Amino acid sequence: MNLYIPTKDDIREIVQGELATFQPVVLPLPDELLTKIETAELLKLCTSAVDNLRRKGLLKAYRIGASVRFKRSEVLQAVEDLNQ
Repeated sequence: MNLYIPTKDDIREIVQGELATFQPVVLPLPDELLTKIETAELLKLCTSAVDNLRRKGLLKAYRIGASVRFKRSEVLQAVEDLNQ
């Protein structure tokens, strides 16, 4: 029985062949939570305007203890909805 031991060149060829067909896996990023100040900066508004949008139900807020947070994707979606 003969045992095949690959050479460095064999290994290099195999690795280069695999890298040529490699497709990276793109995982979705978790939705970023923004503070009221970060949300205001994103929207180019003052924080009281963010509070008004929240009270009117146009921005959904999440309470974490005493803090209020907003999901970036929902803030951006709300802006799109308001512009239509």
